[in-house]
Amino acid sequence: MNIASDLETLSNFIGLEADPIRRTALIEKAMMKKGIDVSTLPKSPPPQQQPSQQAQEQMPQRQQGPTSPGPQTQSQNQQI
Repeated sequence: MNIASDLETLSNFIGLEADPIRRTALIEKAMMKKGIDVSTLPKSPPPQQQPSQQAQEQMPQRQQGPTSPGPQTQSQNQQI
């Protein structure tokens, strides 16, 4: 393939990519195609991921007892 075409394609995807980690990877790929050594560049740590909503939904929720007494059964009425 033509390197100019590859760089243009990468440039288009870099502009569209919202994920900073994937965007950085695309930029580094373009730099490597131009012969730039990216292994010596400083790297920032990946951002902390927030717990996903699905993981929060799977967490057990505390069971709360009834806040008001329910109707009494016949056996409970006999005890009174």
